[in-house]
Amino acid sequence: YNLPNADFTSIRNIAYKYIQSIGDPIELYNNLQRGEKIIDDERLLYKYLVSFGSKHKDKLYSSFEVIIENIKNEKFDIIDWGCGQGTATMLLLNYAKERDITLDIDNITLIEPSSLALSRALLHIDVLKQKNYNIKAINSDLDCLDDDEIIKSDNKTLHLFSNILDIESFSLDNNFFKKVSNYLENDA
Repeated sequence: YNLPNADFTSIRNIAYKYIQSIGDPIELYNNLQRGEKIIDDERLLYKYLVSFGSKHKDKLYSSFEVIIENIKNEKFDIIDWGCGQGTATMLLLNYAKERDITLDIDNITLIEPSSLALSRALLHIDVLKQKNYNIKAINSDLDCLDDDEIIKSDNKTLHLFSNILDIESFSLDNNFFKKVSNYLENDA
């Protein structure tokens, strides 16, 4: 909250400085299990941003270039599946800020099995928000997710799958696709 002009880079720089201050032990990186670990240690939050943040930014910014025209003049919701620290939503907000685009986001649903990462996601979004959003944080893995927990509205929905489709700790099967397809009627 003390960052004068908070953006993804300044938040990632805080993580980098912290990791450097503790000596950047190799076991932190190893404990991330290639980015698949459900984070239960605050030091791993910082290490994750340092290790994988730039890759996420590059990947997501190229996606946002493709979809921005479809969402910049419409009210829409976000469902951030396996949101971690809210990286995908955070980067969308950052992308819009850098390009002076006002997004009319109504509802944000964050789904994450790590309560620690989920609380950090709420902080990141609060720091980068353009306005107040209706935010629902769901502390659940995707296999145990109850469909009734997700905010439903008549808005289009942007589904963010930042880094979950290659994770083996949940079932990427028909049940998962049914959960997602329940929200595809009005989606971007």
